[in-house]
Amino acid sequence: MKGRKGKNLFALGAGILFLGGFQAPSPEKKPEAPAPKEVWVVLSGEAGPYRKAARALENALEKDGVRTKEILLKELEEADFRDPTRPSACVAVGTKAALHLHQVLPPEILFSFCLVTHPEALGILEGRPFLGVTTDIPLSIQVALARKALPWIRRVGLLFSGKNKTSLSLKKELRARIPKEWTLQAVDVETFSSRAEAIETLLSGRPDLVWTFPDPSVFDLASLRALLLGALRKKIPVFGFSAPLVRSGALLGPFLDPASQGNLLGKKLLSKLRDGEGPKPKKSLFFPETLYAVNLNVAARLGIQLPPELVKEAKIAFGSRKEEEEP
Repeated sequence: MKGRKGKNLFALGAGILFLGGFQAPSPEKKPEAPAPKEVWVVLSGEAGPYRKAARALENALEKDGVRTKEILLKELEEADFRDPTRPSACVAVGTKAALHLHQVLPPEILFSFCLVTHPEALGILEGRPFLGVTTDIPLSIQVALARKALPWIRRVGLLFSGKNKTSLSLKKELRARIPKEWTLQAVDVETFSSRAEAIETLLSGRPDLVWTFPDPSVFDLASLRALLLGALRKKIPVFGFSAPLVRSGALLGPFLDPASQGNLLGKKLLSKLRDGEGPKPKKSLFFPETLYAVNLNVAARLGIQLPPELVKEAKIAFGSRKEEEEP
């Protein structure tokens, strides 16, 4: 008996030592959820279109649990990017913010942008990966719109600046995109003493349509007004580049919805952040949804009957019940 008791005590003692040396496994802990990603949204300024694009972008991201922080460009400091809480991605809203972030953003932070015109000419598509939405509506789509509205077009007038690379590039692209039966009548504003003289020369050539680009080397508000008034007097339609320009006297033209830009970029950015691998060495540029406006009052003054289907599909038709506040 004593021997058996001794063995039992020895076994009990060994068990105590065993339990003392090794802790029983604790209940399995669930892995902590990763901290939600954060995206900084840097606005070029306080203008309405920047705010609309930013709100739509932030809504798209926050619905999926991504935090956002909105910052004005003038309030942004480079030191912010060295902070331990720096963002997973940084979005530039507008050209000024895009140019700045392209230069100062650390490579480990994804560079993204929207509401930027001619990003290639600005140089922001080189040197680093990016994810962006341009304001540039493909010229082929614009030409198709003009052709559908005015199938009889043969001569297209254009003002350009021979001293500006972007302006020269736009002229070259338009010449390449127009149908073979069209002729481009391009007038260099730099060869005239005033914009008014250049406009008069352009209109005197009696083009079937005057094409416009958002080209600051050619146009300011005064010269745009002069072109619209002169073309209306000579009954020459103008293809505009924005809803306000169509409202002011162009016959038709595409325009941008800032909210659509922000929403599209938000969706693309979510897909990028979900992969969990951070920014990849990839360059992704997306084009906006094509919306356009027509001006039925101008059409009536020019004696032009626009195709009913085209008017029906227009997002805005000035002079009809579809007239509404442009985005």
